[in-house]
Amino acid sequence: MFASTRLNRWLVRIPLALGLLLAACAPAATPAPTAAPTAEPFKVALIVTSTLADGSWNQFQYESMKEIEKTPGVKVSYSENVAIPDFERVAGDYCRQGYDLIIAHTFDYQEPALKVAKTCPKTKFAVTGGWMFDTNVAGLGVWPCEGGYLAGVLGGLMTKTNKVGLIGGFNSAPTQVCFHEAFKQGVKSANANADIVETWTGTWYDVAIGYEAANAQIDNGVDFIAISLSGPGFGAIDAAKDHNAKGASKVYVVGAFVDMNSRAPDTVISSTIWLTTQPTLKLIDIIRQGKFEGKSYDFFMADGSTDLAPYHQLDSVVPQDVKDKVATARQDIVSGKLKVPIVMKAPG
Repeated sequence: MFASTRLNRWLVRIPLALGLLLAACAPAATPAPTAAPTAEPFKVALIVTSTLADGSWNQFQYESMKEIEKTPGVKVSYSENVAIPDFERVAGDYCRQGYDLIIAHTFDYQEPALKVAKTCPKTKFAVTGGWMFDTNVAGLGVWPCEGGYLAGVLGGLMTKTNKVGLIGGFNSAPTQVCFHEAFKQGVKSANANADIVETWTGTWYDVAIGYEAANAQIDNGVDFIAISLSGPGFGAIDAAKDHNAKGASKVYVVGAFVDMNSRAPDTVISSTIWLTTQPTLKLIDIIRQGKFEGKSYDFFMADGSTDLAPYHQLDSVVPQDVKDKVATARQDIVSGKLKVPIVMKAPG
């Protein structure tokens, strides 16, 4: 009985010992994998004074930002209809949410941008067309001068009356002046005998004033008009369209900011389009590299920032030699052979 009991105890201990031995020799269990930390996206906010899809000034930046949204690791947010006095509040909200870059899409936002930027030094501000800077406030200079030059070449070659018109808003706005002066140079390079009739409307928004300004130019014999803004520019397109509907002499218009051909397909022969996808992506890279400075970041045709829109259904009315001369001028600009001066202050 005693021997049997001892035997039973050894039989119990042997499996236990073997189990401990096997456990000691077994490879260590692999710990459960932990999820890799998710990188924070680069956050960009676009703030505009009116609607995003305005068919003009805001539209070109909005379309560019929609392209940037496709970039991995970049998040884009939008605020539209933000009046100048409300900019600080809206931008401040983005700052508190940790946004990396705020694009203030008009130089009218400059002063409030400088003010709110002091309260959120980690956020960078880019003011479209801005010229007032600080450590974290820069200008986003998408200059339309070269596109304006090409539009001038087209106008100088297309006019039959040797009278070409220009309609803008304010001769105190650098981007407006830049476009106008380059357009004039383009006209004269193609047609030294052409006269240029320039009208500053003194408004960004009044369509009726633009309509009247264009009619006055047409009555003066102008048969080719370039606009450098929306509002009054839309009025100019409408005036030329109404004139053409009468079956009289043809007047062509070059639109601004975006391709405006759909507004009047038989009148808008081309448009000087602004493109900010590549410039904005370059600015994002600069910020990521920690190289942001308070200055104007200027971009040109070679950077993909401006161009002429297609002729669309008016392609057949543009002679081949005119197309060739415009194309040659564009090639010379992109290659650096032709330098279009940036004139920021109206002469006189």
